Amino acid sequence: MRLTVILLVLHVFVYASVYGQEKPKESEAYLNMLKHSKDSLYARILEKFDDYLRTYPLNANVRIERCKVIEKAYYDYYEDYNPNYEEFEVCLNELVRDFPNHVDVLLYKLENVYGDSAIAYCHEILAQNRANPGEWPDKQLALFYEKLAHQYDFEDEKQRVIEYAQIAESLNDTLDLSLLLAQQYIDLNNYDRAKDQLTRSLDTADLPWESRQKGSLLLKLGMPAKALQAFNYARRDSSTWIDNGAVANALIENGMYAEAREFLVKDLNSSYNRSSSLHKLLTYDYKYSPADTALATYNKLTEESFLNDAFGRYRFMMIFRTPLRGWAITDLLKLLLFALVVLVLLIVPYLWVLPLHFISNHYGISA
Repeated sequence: MRLTVILLVLHVFVYASVYGQEKPKESEAYLNMLKHSKDSLYARILEKFDDYLRTYPLNANVRIERCKVIEKAYYDYYEDYNPNYEEFEVCLNELVRDFPNHVDVLLYKLENVYGDSAIAYCHEILAQNRANPGEWPDKQLALFYEKLAHQYDFEDEKQRVIEYAQIAESLNDTLDLSLLLAQQYIDLNNYDRAKDQLTRSLDTADLPWESRQKGSLLLKLGMPAKALQAFNYARRDSSTWIDNGAVANALIENGMYAEAREFLVKDLNSSYNRSSSLHKLLTYDYKYSPADTALATYNKLTEESFLNDAFGRYRFMMIFRTPLRGWAITDLLKLLLFALVVLVLLIVPYLWVLPLHFISNHYGISA
């Protein structure tokens, strides 16, 4: 009986030591917790990882999650600065040292190398793959070619950008680098190829910021209809900033007047300087909109501030669009103010010349 009890206790002890280590959660769960508490909680989280890894030291994915906690826990996204960078660098280097052939580890390193180091690292992995074909799936290889394309973009080596971007897309048919490719072709003055790139993948699958940039490039390339399509995709996300006034001007230059007004109205609705936006909208409505629309915009402009048309310039212009519209008291005040300004401009020279003329005559001073 006593032997049975002893064996049972030993069994429980062994089970607890081997299986009792709870596997840590993914790094994202801990990073969310760290938003509310930092130092003490950060230390406890790393301790939890370390306790687990003492039992399971060959779990590469848990090691990756531990590095992610160090990488992001104190990261300042506004300043683009990680006070724990040295600790993170040690974690990453040890991870690659211990798992030099682990796919997930090498892909994680890819996310954290830049510049010349990234270029050298990508070429190293690709050389290994050429020596051992099939070691990497095509979609994972595409990530290395994509990284090379972006890094060579920073180096302003346009032909290399085009080469590696095209290889990346050929390895992953869901990858869209058309925006990157289009910019290279524009810089090389190959506008037809740039247009082809931008229009071949213009759809709702684009991220809003991508659609916005494609729209801006399409406007520059003289394709306002396609640009409008891209901007409409971008506007699905209300947080995506679009220079509505610039888009409207470009659409007007290309004869798309109705579409241009829509962007001017959006510019008005999102503008902190409503008076400036109303001036633009009135200038447009005066040229291209019906008289009633122009008059309604003029009324909004003057309601915003009397000073928006203090001298009645726009009011005089409106005579040619709505000649039968009566004059309000405020319109008469603008007319009076304008007359006073003209009178002052006529009087000011005399206020300067007459005293000098009087003094010269009185004292007999001649020129």
